Amino acid sequence: MTTDDAARREGEAPFPRVFRVALVLEVFERLAFYGVYVNLAVYLLDTIHFTEVEMGSLLGAFAFARAMLPLATGALVDRLGFRASLVVSFSLYALAYAWLFAAPSKTGAWSSVLAMAGCCAPTCRAARWRSCCGRSR
Repeated sequence: MTTDDAARREGEAPFPRVFRVALVLEVFERLAFYGVYVNLAVYLLDTIHFTEVEMGSLLGAFAFARAMLPLATGALVDRLGFRASLVVSFSLYALAYAWLFAAPSKTGAWSSVLAMAGCCAPTCRAARWRSCCGRSR
């Protein structure tokens, strides 16, 4: 490497700005998800009085549904488009959280937590569509 190449490389950032922004957003997304996951476990144990087995069953069902539903909702998200699917998803998220706190019972917890998993599916699919294809419909 010549001294000109070294001088030019010193002035350049090692990664493009968009990469650093995406990395920071991914960190915030992970922190938000795991923060909700942990706080949800505490809420289920302390407020709704689930046993540890019931809480584990619900959070396991939540994780399974959150992993499998994007496969089923992919066609719906493609049909709705990027922006519309995010609006629908975040609106349903807000309703699911409201239902969780409005109905602090075991039935209310199961229905709202599984609804949260269903809301996650369109969001994940739409975000991946936007990031891989770089356009919205």
